[in-house]
Amino acid sequence: MKKKKRGRQPSNKVTKPALAKAIKIAGGVTNLAVDIGISHACVSTWLYTDEKIPAHHVPKIVAATKGQVKPEELRPDVYTFHK
Repeated sequence: MKKKKRGRQPSNKVTKPALAKAIKIAGGVTNLAVDIGISHACVSTWLYTDEKIPAHHVPKIVAATKGQVKPEELRPDVYTFHK
């Protein structure tokens, strides 16, 4: 009998291009994870699933990329600025 897999199942498709950009700037998933103080597994989960990046991590990612990735790129539902 097959076991059912738990949780969100990752795909091989990147679901968040802005996060992929942040990872590239940081030099990899592990480097970004260390920069923002979390595990690399969390970053990979955000990248390959539909799970949203927690809003409290967005400023850390922006800081880790020295502003090259904008908050509204990572979470447009939270960080929408009107000009």
